[in-house]
Amino acid sequence: MTASDPAKPAVAQPRAGFWQRTHYLLFDTSHHQGVAHTLNRWLSWVILVSSLAIVLELNPQLAADHADLFAWIERIAVAVFSVEYLLRLGCAGAAGGTSTTQWPRLRWALRPYALIDLIAILPFFLAPFLPFNADALRLLRLVRLLRILKLGRHLGTAWQEFRQLNQGQTRRAALFALMEPTSRSGQLHRYLDNFII
Repeated sequence: MTASDPAKPAVAQPRAGFWQRTHYLLFDTSHHQGVAHTLNRWLSWVILVSSLAIVLELNPQLAADHADLFAWIERIAVAVFSVEYLLRLGCAGAAGGTSTTQWPRLRWALRPYALIDLIAILPFFLAPFLPFNADALRLLRLVRLLRILKLGRHLGTAWQEFRQLNQGQTRRAALFALMEPTSRSGQLHRYLDNFII
């Protein structure tokens, strides 16, 4: 008869770092206690409002009459997008797709959506240091419209969720779920509803 081994003390799991916790809370859509879905919804609204402001600003009369309003919308949008960009860059090492690769932040920064994010904010920061004529400023405003492409990140996630919820359903049932709020509508219905409004 052998003596049983003494109970081994439980090994404490390493505590998640700042960027892992930030990613888990802000950007991990599978984490239901986080704010990823709410954050995506608010970012979508900021993108739409700032893009609409850029289009309206191309009208010289509107631009002259509401110059202060357009400037504030631009500042707020750039501040929001800059903070989002820096947080996503910091969290790149904690995200599933880049966490196991070498140089995860550099790899994230070279992804298409990250480049769109950078192009959306970079002209605002470069404008005070580089001399631009009126045509160049108009071109920069149009380049800033690339922000609207950031919606693709949210629409892609919403589309995948909608497909999973409506797997095995007829096209008619899926179309009904897209147009009317049901248990199978998901986020895509909200985006479509807001777009129609």
